[in-house]
Amino acid sequence: FQYHSMKVIFCFFSIFLGIILGSGLFWPGPVLGAGVDPTTREIVRTFADIHLRQQAYQAAQKALNEHLVSDKEDSEAWNLLGLTYLKTNQLTQATHAFFEASKSMTDENRGIYLYNYADALIRAGDRAKAKDVLTHAQQVDLIAESARVALRHLRPGKPLPLLEFNYPAAWKVSLAVGT
Repeated sequence: FQYHSMKVIFCFFSIFLGIILGSGLFWPGPVLGAGVDPTTREIVRTFADIHLRQQAYQAAQKALNEHLVSDKEDSEAWNLLGLTYLKTNQLTQATHAFFEASKSMTDENRGIYLYNYADALIRAGDRAKAKDVLTHAQQVDLIAESARVALRHLRPGKPLPLLEFNYPAAWKVSLAVGT
């Protein structure tokens, strides 16, 4: 409870801060494209994440769909929308949302979006397309091994194995030191 209430307080503070900074009085305005406010993106994603954790999938879908009307380039929001559709077994919509998320060639999370896209495809029974997407996902270092494992376990109608990350060697050393 305390975690969620802190997140809500943070969101309201972010809205206030976004109004002040986005007004142009103290900051030149949005950094992303014309009409795209990074604060709004973060607020919508935060509320959608809260809804997901509370299993309020329709509320998350509504917020994300409304946001994506004005910000179609928000790949993280598309991914969250896809996750809500997976949770409600709306596989056609999930597939579309993950496809939209994976279109961004510059997003550092693109490999995750490709994996989720393949997962929605295989659950929907499209083995051939899922195989193509996973073959492409093998080129993304962070998820390459998970993509290879998933290719060996493609079963139409069944979810892919859980996604595991391949951390770069430098990360592995720092993770080992921290434990």
